[in-house]
Amino acid sequence: MSVKTGLDYNENGLIFAFDTNDNYTSYLGEPTVNIAYATNSSLNSNGNWWVNSGSTNFNDNDTSIAKPIIPGVDTTGLKIFSSTVTAGGNQQLGSSIIPVQPSQTYSFSIWFYFTGTSLQAAPYIRTAVNNNGIATFSYNGNTNYLGWPRNKWIKITATGTTQGNENGIYLSSYTGDTVGEKLAYFGYQVEKRNYSTPLTLGDRTITNSLLDVTGNNIINTANAGYLNSWPSGSYMFFDGTNNFARVTSGPLTQLSQNQTLISWFDWWGDTGAPHRTLICTSPDYRAGLKLMSYYHGSIAAWVGNNNGTSEYLLGGGGTPTGWNMLACTRSTDGILKLYLNGTEVASANTGFYGGTYLGSQPMIGGEYHSKYLGEIPLALAYNRVLSATEIQSVYARTRVRYENRSCTLC
Repeated sequence: MSVKTGLDYNENGLIFAFDTNDNYTSYLGEPTVNIAYATNSSLNSNGNWWVNSGSTNFNDNDTSIAKPIIPGVDTTGLKIFSSTVTAGGNQQLGSSIIPVQPSQTYSFSIWFYFTGTSLQAAPYIRTAVNNNGIATFSYNGNTNYLGWPRNKWIKITATGTTQGNENGIYLSSYTGDTVGEKLAYFGYQVEKRNYSTPLTLGDRTITNSLLDVTGNNIINTANAGYLNSWPSGSYMFFDGTNNFARVTSGPLTQLSQNQTLISWFDWWGDTGAPHRTLICTSPDYRAGLKLMSYYHGSIAAWVGNNNGTSEYLLGGGGTPTGWNMLACTRSTDGILKLYLNGTEVASANTGFYGGTYLGSQPMIGGEYHSKYLGEIPLALAYNRVLSATEIQSVYARTRVRYENRSCTLC
């Protein structure tokens, strides 16, 4: 079966792949609820505007400029809302009012477009009952709106806490000094949390947050961890104690013959646990195939036999620092091989022939003994044994992402 993965991986025998760098078809963002979408599925102003002086053309469905491209989101039903000044003065353009709860923290994100220089103040979160501002929007952390880019879509965010008697919030902004200037907004999101995540229309659940690029497997991220990082919103992170993800259905749950597992990881020298597993076909003891960034002083591959009564551990290559790609292959003739950054570092005949006992559901970021600490941005699984040349090719095609990328904890 042929799959489209965005980085031209070797697709022959590829049965599982996730890629947190791919915001279109794999990592759509942390599970969340866009409260605003339930109130206004067009995510426009819904007529929430007024003129204090001068005049302007308000538009709740502006088609004169192209919508921004938002990864993983079908924006067909969303509308641009805008204000174009026709006589100098002071006019307010806002989003629709979003119902909220009192004394709660909310994050508001929206796409912003401005053609001129006379924006009168930074956009802010305004309350419906108390009629005041609770937070100012920023772009990449910069609240100096006069320095924001012009004539292009940018994403701005704000986080604030409602008063004890509040029940609604909305985006509010003022323009109006110069005739012809246009202020436009698109695709807003309100979340009950202290940071913003990528736009979703409704709910982004634990099973549609991280998608298998091949479309074959369901990944459950109920126990995954996240760190906030602008501008992506948040990225998946494993805390070494509680965080992991499960593959709950699909061909990876039945992978028991010829196998290849590949994963990128950021190793930062953690030796606080005897095991650090990146991906495994089963987290159980003496079951499945485990690809391990650390096992008592070395990278490793660990395989159980076909009835779950014994295991074979293959180590080698030490404990490399920084970003690395680890791979292992296991064949039905009993040969187990371990690769680091495209180069074979260990090989052995395990004496296990035929299938591998699977046990529980495959796991990302852990197994029965302990959990992984750090990032796992990419993992691949094949139902065949990739050659050394093929593994080197995967490394060559993906390394460009990580060569100049800092580790989270390095």
